[in-house]
Amino acid sequence: MSTTRQPAVIVGVDGSENSAKAVDWAAKQAQMTGNDLVLVAVWAPYARSLNTSPAGALAVAASGINPEREAASLLEDARTRFDPAGINVVAKTIEGYPGRSLVDEAQEGDLLVVGSEGRTGIAGMMLGSTSYYCLRHAQSTVVIIR
Repeated sequence: MSTTRQPAVIVGVDGSENSAKAVDWAAKQAQMTGNDLVLVAVWAPYARSLNTSPAGALAVAASGINPEREAASLLEDARTRFDPAGINVVAKTIEGYPGRSLVDEAQEGDLLVVGSEGRTGIAGMMLGSTSYYCLRHAQSTVVIIR
């Protein structure tokens, strides 16, 4: 007997103001529907490639930046934004490119929620590159929060 996975509310977390609004909206949606809330923080693979050369390893070590740890910290911060009562929350850190990783995570039937622009948003743009990618490529429903 095969089991069918319940649809989930998947939200991209990047620490931006719009991401925080997206988390709030997604949590309410998950609470209303009874679906799982999946918080996803994506860290870029280029951070790992910097670490492969001696100079890159020194630069990363000197900066004190640990992208995977930073992603996990963003997820913990996101969890504190809402009352988890009645919501099954799953937190995931993924190494990859944000748009592609979020689209890959969201299956047909899921609801993918992203902020309109993230930390690298250019003032005056209506959509950031990640939200635009998700809108163009996701097989699931996409909600963009401003």
